[in-house]
Amino acid sequence: MAGSSVHLRNLLLLTLDSFPYEVDHASHFYKLYLPGDRQPHGYMVSAVVEKMPWTADFIVDKDYKTVRLEDRSNGDDTSRACTAAFSELVERCIQQETFAVIHGAHSEPFAILGAP
Repeated sequence: MAGSSVHLRNLLLLTLDSFPYEVDHASHFYKLYLPGDRQPHGYMVSAVVEKMPWTADFIVDKDYKTVRLEDRSNGDDTSRACTAAFSELVERCIQQETFAVIHGAHSEPFAILGAP
């Protein structure tokens, strides 16, 4: 049963994911990097990066089009540090009404698959 739900989830992701992963298209987007990982964990358009009320936990490099999340725990509890950083960023977005799509509400926290 578990295998079926994983297969269905993967099928849904493949069906709904419309991001152009080809290198020539991906170069137009900012890449989001998590601490200790060289693979991007997300892509953002420039308008989102410019509008986002970044905290000191995130390093935005406009030349290389990257956003890097820093590990403020220095490796002691990276997962907790990342969760806290994203939570603070979402809270800022809610408080400042940065994105209308958030509607002033928090979402359910979830694990980032593939994060070290």
